[in-house]
Amino acid sequence: EFVSQLNLKAPLAKGLEIKLAETAPEFIDAAKLLHNSYVRRQLIKGPMGAMRLSLYTVLPSTGLIVARTGPLLSGTVQVHQRTETNLPIEESFDISSILKDAKTGKDQRIVEIGSLALHDLKAARLEEVYLPLVSYIIRLCMTVLAVDRIVIAVQPRTAEFYEALFGFKIFKGGEAKRHSFAAGAEAVGLYLDLTDFRV
Repeated sequence: EFVSQLNLKAPLAKGLEIKLAETAPEFIDAAKLLHNSYVRRQLIKGPMGAMRLSLYTVLPSTGLIVARTGPLLSGTVQVHQRTETNLPIEESFDISSILKDAKTGKDQRIVEIGSLALHDLKAARLEEVYLPLVSYIIRLCMTVLAVDRIVIAVQPRTAEFYEALFGFKIFKGGEAKRHSFAAGAEAVGLYLDLTDFRV
């Protein structure tokens, strides 16, 4: 259903820029955008314009990515690297089944992509901002961070979208459950093996 709604021939949003957040205003704007997105999707209640922050946002192992369309902050997403600190997804899900390569037993370098939010004006046209943002993240993970696997926690109704469009799979123990990091909403745990894309 979601895939059929995409216009893959649509041009990128005019003036789109995607980058790593560096300034305090960028972090504040991203926190407000995430809060507004949660309110709009009825995951939380509250006034528009507040900020949604967590300890993970300020960890040195987290990268905050922002997308701007001209002066408008049109999207944001967080990249959490698994170091000595567990990932947000591990507050609710056991990811032990994907921590090692099944064939070699080698530890896998894992990141979580989360806290994705799009501005209300851009949420309906995924091909304008969402797809370029996801493409940026995957390239970042493959070429800069040398990631083996990406994990995400998404609403159950969107899990098929990520499976069909990007090749994500539900990991053992990733079945739908209440996820504390998603304001207690139901989520499904998925992973994408980036080694499948390397030659």
